[in-house]
Amino acid sequence: MTFKHTLIVGALFGIAALTAQAQTVSINQNGSLVEMCASAEKQVAHDTAVMNIEMVATERDKVQAADKVNATMAQAVRMIKQKYPAVVFENANYNTYQERDEDGQPIKKWTVRQSYTLTSKKTTDITEIAAQLQGMGIQVGSMNTYLSPEGRRLAAQQLDDMAFADVKARIASVAKAFGQPVSAWRVAHMNTMPNNPCNGYSGRMYAAPAAMMKAEMVSDAVAQPELVEGRESMAVNFYIAVRAK
Repeated sequence: MTFKHTLIVGALFGIAALTAQAQTVSINQNGSLVEMCASAEKQVAHDTAVMNIEMVATERDKVQAADKVNATMAQAVRMIKQKYPAVVFENANYNTYQERDEDGQPIKKWTVRQSYTLTSKKTTDITEIAAQLQGMGIQVGSMNTYLSPEGRRLAAQQLDDMAFADVKARIASVAKAFGQPVSAWRVAHMNTMPNNPCNGYSGRMYAAPAAMMKAEMVSDAVAQPELVEGRESMAVNFYIAVRAK
């Protein structure tokens, strides 16, 4: 009599050290199927830093306000492009509006504001730029890190490799349990969709702490802020059914 055995393997993605976690082996009611989940975990650090900057000026004359913003931002852009050519600029906003009093009536004050978003693969570029811009009177709205699409794809490929290695190891364990060589088994079905029987997608994100200013100051220069890289978890699952030949 020939027994048919089915192995279910789910590979879960995570971030830091890569591990394999054994799951409970169960036999279905008719005793012909073997079901098992396996997991591969890896911690992935963020590889890109992002910062939002803004220059705001309020004057009685809107031309003076605009000139102050335009000149300061132009100087900042030139400096960044010259010293940090890998930094990517993205226009965020530019507004000119007349201020109003408590009753909503316009007053003789005009505000001009311009903002950019800067991104870089080097965290130190962003923190150095932040200190220099703050010294020029430009505001740093926020700084953070994230995992780029390229970094995410690379992590997924690495975890795929580990997941398949874990699959092979568990197939070997099942074959051994039945006193058969691995070659006596074949893959009958594979499902890589996130809703497979081994819990589907799972993941966590660990946000980077807010940027903090260093305590030391050098002459009148603005201290360089510290930006800690965040990390996050990814997950992808495989369902693999193997059957004795």
